[in-house]
Amino acid sequence: MNDLNTNDDKIEPAREMDVFINANPKQPRIIEVPLKGTTDQFLEIDCAALPEDCTELSEALEAEEAEKAFWTRLAFEYNRQGMVDQAIELLLKGLEARAVASDQSNKLTLHAMLASLYIQKSRSAPRTAHKDELVAEAKTKDVFIRLAQDHHSSAIRIDRDWGLNQMEQAILALGKIGSGKADNDKLSLDQAAKLFEDVLKHKDGNLIALMGKARILYAKSNYKAALRIYQRVMQSQPDFQPDPRIGIGMCFWQLKWREDARAAWERSLELNPECPTSLMLLGIYYLEKSYRSVNDTTLFIQTYQKAMQFVSQARKRNTTIPMAGVVLAGYLFMKKETAKVFKLAEQVMSYSSLASITSEAFYWMARCHHHTGNMQQAINYYRRAKELNPDSLLASIGIGQMQLITRDWPSATLTFEKLAQNSPRCMEVHTILGAIYDRNSRDPTFKSDKKHDRIRARNSYDRAAKFFDDLPNQPFEDHLNIFLARSRLLEDENLDSSLNALEQVSKLYQDNDTPVTPEILNNMGVLNYEKGRYDHARVFYQDGLTLCVTLKNQDASKDLDALITTLTYNLGRLEEQSGNLDAARSAFTNILSRHPDYVEARVRLCMLDMHKEPLEVIARTVKQIYEGDPDNLDVRALHGWCLSKGKRAEEFETKHYTHTLRHFDRHDIYSLTAMGNVHLRQAKEMRITSEPEKEKRKKLYERAVEFFEKALQLDNKNAYAAQGVAIALAEEKKFDKAIQILMKVRETVNDPSVHLNLGHCLAETKEYSRAIESFTNAAKLSSGDKQKEVWACQGHVWAHMGKTQNSSEAFKMALKYNKMLLGLSPDNAYHRYNLAYLHNEYAQTLLRKPAGPDRPVESLEAALVDLDTAIEIFGELLKSSHPPHPTQVIQQRMNMCKNTLKGRLERAIIEQQEYETASLARRDEATRKREAEQRKREEKEVALRQEQEERNRVIAEERREMQEQLKAIAERRKQEEDEQHSGSDTEKKPKRKKRSKKDASSIDRTDVTGDVSDGDEEIPSKKRKMVSKKQLSKARIDDSDDDMADVEPSEVQPSAEQSDTEVGGDDDLFGENE
Repeated sequence: MNDLNTNDDKIEPAREMDVFINANPKQPRIIEVPLKGTTDQFLEIDCAALPEDCTELSEALEAEEAEKAFWTRLAFEYNRQGMVDQAIELLLKGLEARAVASDQSNKLTLHAMLASLYIQKSRSAPRTAHKDELVAEAKTKDVFIRLAQDHHSSAIRIDRDWGLNQMEQAILALGKIGSGKADNDKLSLDQAAKLFEDVLKHKDGNLIALMGKARILYAKSNYKAALRIYQRVMQSQPDFQPDPRIGIGMCFWQLKWREDARAAWERSLELNPECPTSLMLLGIYYLEKSYRSVNDTTLFIQTYQKAMQFVSQARKRNTTIPMAGVVLAGYLFMKKETAKVFKLAEQVMSYSSLASITSEAFYWMARCHHHTGNMQQAINYYRRAKELNPDSLLASIGIGQMQLITRDWPSATLTFEKLAQNSPRCMEVHTILGAIYDRNSRDPTFKSDKKHDRIRARNSYDRAAKFFDDLPNQPFEDHLNIFLARSRLLEDENLDSSLNALEQVSKLYQDNDTPVTPEILNNMGVLNYEKGRYDHARVFYQDGLTLCVTLKNQDASKDLDALITTLTYNLGRLEEQSGNLDAARSAFTNILSRHPDYVEARVRLCMLDMHKEPLEVIARTVKQIYEGDPDNLDVRALHGWCLSKGKRAEEFETKHYTHTLRHFDRHDIYSLTAMGNVHLRQAKEMRITSEPEKEKRKKLYERAVEFFEKALQLDNKNAYAAQGVAIALAEEKKFDKAIQILMKVRETVNDPSVHLNLGHCLAETKEYSRAIESFTNAAKLSSGDKQKEVWACQGHVWAHMGKTQNSSEAFKMALKYNKMLLGLSPDNAYHRYNLAYLHNEYAQTLLRKPAGPDRPVESLEAALVDLDTAIEIFGELLKSSHPPHPTQVIQQRMNMCKNTLKGRLERAIIEQQEYETASLARRDEATRKREAEQRKREEKEVALRQEQEERNRVIAEERREMQEQLKAIAERRKQEEDEQHSGSDTEKKPKRKKRSKKDASSIDRTDVTGDVSDGDEEIPSKKRKMVSKKQLSKARIDDSDDDMADVEPSEVQPSAEQSDTEVGGDDDLFGENE
């Protein structure tokens, strides 16, 4: 975050213009004052050698009764050489001179010039009195402004309509701008604008009025209009003072034309090398440029040094420039020279008349107090800075930082939320706000919606990262911090997203040709470890260790021991989890060889020894570690676990965890969860024999739930505490609530115990399919003895399902799991009894079904064989010294198998055989009937197909004959036409041969034109023959004119039949004349 706020409104434009001082007279530097009573003798005054004491000159002018012009000219020369006090003194004495005082119009000019000089003095005067100066004697800004107003009022009384009076009044109004009160500033601007407009109405080319108008337009953010006026002034008088190029550059700057602004200010400085304003503005330009090049160290240093050079030069020429003091304060703060910063800031506050600049001074004082640890003073100055400039982003951030330091989380949250709304593109605000939301979501004592806080934190980090991508030339370290914070936030929600954020961090390092730090590699290894990607995690840990060695070789002074120890420990945990116990032991031993008191490594070695050492030995080692570091909560937790495995476990365990909660950490989550488990275990182990004992057990469950709920308040993702609540509810027969909790826990922790407990609850509610699914998931995550327990649960739920639903298939699955258990423990009496019991139940299930397809003979015969096995097992269990159940129960089961079930099974087999024989006969008869019907359908289809083929053959033959007839007719017609053409050549015209009725009836419509039908069209109907002779085609008549010339009249008249056959001419080819 930049320490200096270079917002556009902080750069002061050219200040108020005055009337006389800024004129540029062309008179010579020698003033000749006529001697009193003469016309040819003069008192010569060399303006190049004016005395510092103007008393002698004023007495000379008064003695010679000099006119006002000499007083004003001499005052101008004093002012021109920087001797403003002498100029004022000279004018004040001029007002008392007889030659001037005798005429009020003479005083008018002197009053106006004095007002202008006092305005000039006010610019460099302090705003408040110095500490060692009496307030009544202090020459402050307000004092000079009042003097200017007094002389301006005197001028107004002499001539209110004088143009210079209006201009000075406008300049005084402009001087009131920047007080920090928007209403007052607007009123002053409007008043000044009206006065300048009045002046311009009388004289459109008044440059001072134009400069004032441009200044007002600039203050109203109308930069393009202001720019045009400044350019007009420069074109009218290029050497005008104050230099309009400064205003031109300011407008360029506000319009984001930075290089044009620089060019304007450099030209202004070229014309006036001593101008502090041009130097100051160029310093601001290079300062802003340096902030845009922070990623290029060389360019940043060059531009920042150049900026400080310009600012320093400006301050040397005018030590009262407030903006120079603000910039240098930021520079000195970076050098930690806080005493000089305080001094500069106080000076700025003394001389600045702009609230925004004064706000900057208060801000740097607040930063100094913040740096030195004086938080109360820091927040006071931050607040004063914000009061003067409510839009100050840095002051608001400072207030928010103070609230964070004082742990006023609600106020800090509100502050940065408001900042995010008002400054939505400030990356730093979104980053800090994201960190606040993240902290609130992790703090159990902070009352808020934790889930909503995490979402808002993630969104804030995302917005900050997006703005970083949109803004060029930002330090990539800032981007790293955003992704690191986002990765930390997502660790508890989505490991993939968290790891992706770290991968983006790694890519940023690569893009900037910077090696990834060992810390990043360690974090990436941890996340891969949490995801179970041990090979990837191992690579990251080893790369981190290698990098540490490389960095140590490059710089032996670097202290990397803590980082190497952490990476080694994490690598050891990885090898332990991967089953590489020797490698894990080597890693922990390596740590202890360098740090014997590294408790975590000693604890892990104890955990490794549990695989080969008795629990008593492990407990003694843990007790030694505990006695050496009793304040370590992790060690206390392990010691408590060891106590839970020993004799009188509940008594010692309860005392241990109670001591931890009372004297070490009342919010220790492990101890709270363990206390809940202790009460839960006590309640489950109680044997209820009376109503008071039942009530006592109920209270134990309630007490257990209280501990679990307290742990959940501190960590709402504590799956073990949530599971404890579910177990307590299940023991109280509140299975629906228990199921809801366990399903949520299952989404968080993929542990076999969760699936196992969920399966038990589902089985109790008779949701056997879902229970089986849960037990299957538990089996996938289990091994060894735990897997045997899961198989036993699966067998039980299948057996319950088979008994409830009378399902033989379910009993088959139950038998499958029981046989799997017997395969691992063939001599286990309980498993053998369960096998016999399942054979018994399976047989009964088959017997409950009627004869039919659901109980085939093979199943009944197999059940009979298994029943004999069950009888044998029951007999062996009766003879054992430690039967799994009372002998009476076993004897009853065996007797039922022998005396009842066996006979029923034999009868059921016979009954089923008869059913299957009859069923087979019915199936054969049905099959025979279906085959006969199929044959009939096929024969019918063959007959229909043959009939259709014969019809198609006849139609094809008729078409072929028709085509031959049409072809013959066409050939005969062609022959006749050929004969007619040959007859005309020999001038023989034979008689037209009559066409027979048979032939005419064989021609369809298209034959008249000489086309041959394709055989698919029908012969024209007899309706066509009823057409009258008048409807003959004209074309047909025209075509036969030549032929009819030689035909006998008797031949011309056709018969009725012949007329009918020749009707089909071209005009009626498609029957349009019907």
